[in-house]
Amino acid sequence: MKQYWKTGLWLALILIAGVAIYRSGIHEHCTFTWIKENNQMLKQAVEHNYIRWVLLYAVCLVVIVALSLPIVIPVVIAGGYLFGIILGTLYSVVAATCGAVLWFLFVRHVLAASIKQRYSARLEKFNRSMEQYGPNYLLVLHYLAVVPFFIINTFAALTNMSLRTFVRVTVTGSLPLFIIYAFAGRELGTLCSIGDMFSLPVILAFALLLALALMPIIITRLKGPVKL
Repeated sequence: MKQYWKTGLWLALILIAGVAIYRSGIHEHCTFTWIKENNQMLKQAVEHNYIRWVLLYAVCLVVIVALSLPIVIPVVIAGGYLFGIILGTLYSVVAATCGAVLWFLFVRHVLAASIKQRYSARLEKFNRSMEQYGPNYLLVLHYLAVVPFFIINTFAALTNMSLRTFVRVTVTGSLPLFIIYAFAGRELGTLCSIGDMFSLPVILAFALLLALALMPIIITRLKGPVKL
């Protein structure tokens, strides 16, 4: 009963925070189109108060990732435009990792029991893959760029992966993607849609990253389970 009470409280807090963000209208400004149309206004605001905007950007991204809101990509694109490729990527990776850690801890210490009980059959295959391939399995999911960020974080929290390993995998897995999104932000004026970011060189780069992540998985098939 105590576990259900704690879970319900945390879910209520997340719901309240989500409703507050929705009612504030901030989600309407976290789209590719809005950022593209208002890029000059944003740029001028950052130039007048750089530190304040860095902190605001970081806090927003932490909250977005922690609440699993599906607006990470346009926000990271905005970071690339406002702060440049290098700093934009750095701020985004640090903030997103902090948000991912908050969600990871929340799932592990609050939701884990109820999720495992309800979706035990669906989690069984994932757990077997994690036991066999270790953190490289999560890297593959990151580099495929088709599995939502929060699902990867949730699945990781339901394993015996250490927090330190989770942070390392999150940084390694998100860095290449965020570099591309930050680059798209710098080239914001020439892009018509998010799909324009994925040119042939970019696709080949992701294919190489995916191949590198798959190599240890192929090797570990012959070595048995790995430690997380």
